[in-house]
Amino acid sequence: MEVLLNNANFTTPSDGNKPVMQMYIWSTVNRYFFYNAPITAIPRVLTANPAQFGTQLNGTGITGDIALASVIDGCSALPAGSLAGKIGLMERGGTSGCTFASKVKNAQNAGATAAIIGNNPTAANFPSSIGGTDATTTIPSVLITNDEAVNI
Repeated sequence: MEVLLNNANFTTPSDGNKPVMQMYIWSTVNRYFFYNAPITAIPRVLTANPAQFGTQLNGTGITGDIALASVIDGCSALPAGSLAGKIGLMERGGTSGCTFASKVKNAQNAGATAAIIGNNPTAANFPSSIGGTDATTTIPSVLITNDEAVNI
């Protein structure tokens, strides 16, 4: 039996017949990333893995415009205010010693409300979470596939 999630439907037959409403379980388990637009992207469920640091995402999530970081790998300081009120998008990789935590911290320092890191197309793995520690990072972040980052 197929389990349907995050949906509902309603059938309105002609007068005198009973309508039917089906409401399915709304689940945000393992769902860290949602689209508001474009309309064609909304139903897509993509792979997004959370960070081990910063605020953890929940079913409410973060809504905002996405802005590409001016330093695409996020490994060095970004201009102050360049991501103010935005969700910063960066790519995985960069200089030696550049960690996920330092990328997200750079986005936070530039004013980002959250960070997205697109996996490097040559990476040998897609980790189940973004490793690292930084007690001063307060914004949430996720790692997504390279294909999805390019899509964005």
